[in-house]
Amino acid sequence: LVSLLVYRREAFLFVKTQLVAALFGVVAYILLYYFVYGSEAKLLFRSIGNARLDLWERAIELSLQNPFYGVGPMHYAWYPNDIANHPHNSVFQIAAEWGMPAALIVFGLFLYGVTCWVRRFNYQTIVSDKGEVTCHVVIALFCSLLAGAIYSLVSGGIVMPLSQILGAL
Repeated sequence: LVSLLVYRREAFLFVKTQLVAALFGVVAYILLYYFVYGSEAKLLFRSIGNARLDLWERAIELSLQNPFYGVGPMHYAWYPNDIANHPHNSVFQIAAEWGMPAALIVFGLFLYGVTCWVRRFNYQTIVSDKGEVTCHVVIALFCSLLAGAIYSLVSGGIVMPLSQILGAL
């Protein structure tokens, strides 16, 4: 929907395609959750309950205890907890391990990057730049990068090697 707001009419086909895919995803989820999960295959699934909130609370505690320098890189895992070795939230993890100034810098760089992207590739520029980059590629990349950033707020994406390689590239 953010892509639709930024790229207006040019993003309509892309957003429509994504909504259709999301609808199929919801239908598949309902079928799998209510029919497969209800069967003996339910051992394949697990419920996390409030575990993610507990991880976030621990990350906030660590960042408040060590606001300037954090507890050190990958030291969230050093403090014992029975749930996971990272908080499944990129901002909380950076604040806990590197400190609040580092988290603010990373957040500022993210906002700066998004601002520069939208300044360079906005509705007017993608309509007028015929041939340089197709508007569909720009819209798909914008949506993908934004989705990746949002996904990092609920996953352990920044501690996984593949995401680190993609982030560096």
